Amino acid sequence: MSIPNQPAEQLKTLGLAVIHTEAQAVANLANRVDDTFVQACH
Repeated sequence: MSIPNQPAEQLKTLGLAVIHTEAQAVANLANRVDDTFVQACH
């Protein structure tokens, strides 16, 4: 998929923003690894 007429720097900035958002979401999952998680795994 390409995004027409987007300057390279704008695309890089957007890409990095998405990566940082996703990284924060994954990091927040650490708080959910508790006894309930262990029960779900059994």
